[in-house]
Amino acid sequence: MGFEGVVAKRKESPYQPGERSKDWVKLKLELQQEFVIGGHRPDSSNSLDALLVGFYEGKKLHFAGRFEAD
Repeated sequence: MGFEGVVAKRKESPYQPGERSKDWVKLKLELQQEFVIGGHRPDSSNSLDALLVGFYEGKKLHFAGRFEAD
C-alpha cells in the first residue's frame, strides 16, 4: 500500500496540530511481518487496555508480544 510507517501515541496524549510531542512516535516500516491478534482486553472507556499478538510460521502460531496501556 506504500505506507511509510506507523505513528503510535500514548492514550492520554492530545493531538497537537503541526507538532509531534515526545508521546507520539513514528515507527518506520523496514522489515515486514504479518501479525494476528490473539486476544484483547477492553478498558472502561471503550478503548483497548491490552493486546496480545502472534504470527504464523507454517501452520504453527507463535506468541510475538503484548501491549498494555499505562
